[in-house]
Amino acid sequence: MFKENEGIFYRKTNSTKERRGEVPGIDKFVESWAGIWEDETSTPHRRWMRTVTEKVRPKETNIEELIITKEKLYETVRKRKNWSAPGIDEIQNFWWKKFRGTWKALVRRFNEWIEQPERIPE
Repeated sequence: MFKENEGIFYRKTNSTKERRGEVPGIDKFVESWAGIWEDETSTPHRRWMRTVTEKVRPKETNIEELIITKEKLYETVRKRKNWSAPGIDEIQNFWWKKFRGTWKALVRRFNEWIEQPERIPE
């Protein structure tokens, strides 16, 4: 039915009328949908499916994007509300903004953790 008329298929699928009958097994389900998705001629919207796949696929991360600098830290901390709920460290953002002397060590530690995630403390 889906191949012939998607609108009727979805209307019947979404209707509130009680449906009776046997639920198809997983093999029948896979066979039915595989025929739809794998057949290029049955899927006129193939282009949008490729677009979605590309967006969902994990993005390769450029290592330069991951390098933390004092400037990036400043921009991030500056945007945070002063007394918002603290993170796991239990330090409010107000104090992170004021303790700039710790930033050099923070940047060094963050970059170390990016390169060696196994060194992140529990």
